[in-house]
Amino acid sequence: MRDLLVFLSFILLTLFLQAQSTESKNFTTTKNTIEIQVDGLDEVQLKNSETEEVEVLLFNEGDIPLKILTEELSEIQKIIFKPAFFNQESPVFRKYITKRLNRASVVISLPKNKNITVLGKTVDVVSESYKGNLRVFIDKGLVDLNEVGGDVELHLFQGNISAVVKTSAIHIRTNKGKILVNDEEEKSPYIKSSLNYQTNFVINSIRANVFLKDY
Repeated sequence: MRDLLVFLSFILLTLFLQAQSTESKNFTTTKNTIEIQVDGLDEVQLKNSETEEVEVLLFNEGDIPLKILTEELSEIQKIIFKPAFFNQESPVFRKYITKRLNRASVVISLPKNKNITVLGKTVDVVSESYKGNLRVFIDKGLVDLNEVGGDVELHLFQGNISAVVKTSAIHIRTNKGKILVNDEEEKSPYIKSSLNYQTNFVINSIRANVFLKDY
């Protein structure tokens, strides 16, 4: 019986590894602003890099293979995720642009003190206490920032936002969502300012719920 369980576990692990494809890309950039376009992904995780190198690790269990593309403009470094094919008339491509890709996520390690912009539609954004400025523009999703380490600007229609804010001026507006600060419900707009604060934490939303720890 034990041998059978070991054999079945091996088969399941093999099938999982075959189903999941992984792609990575490492590069350096002199640009202070990095724009990340995450359409088609379920989740993006942002980490602090201990070097000046950007590391992108893409996990894809979906049917459509994705490529990591980079583009350097005059002031901006772009990171883009595209299907591996480029025939816009193919049925597969039309399915990709009309249906959100499932089971695809990315982990991006970023140099500290950069200006990061995340652009997407329906996607979860997790920052592992990134030490830099962060702007997020999405339609719907979960945004977990952990401890805020710079200026933050969030725009989304619907979702949940959580963060730990210590030294930032706060301005939150959500038309139909809830705002909880240290587990106490606050009215929108919620504003906290002081001349001692050197960074800003700004949220604009229609239906997002906001959960803050403010120390």
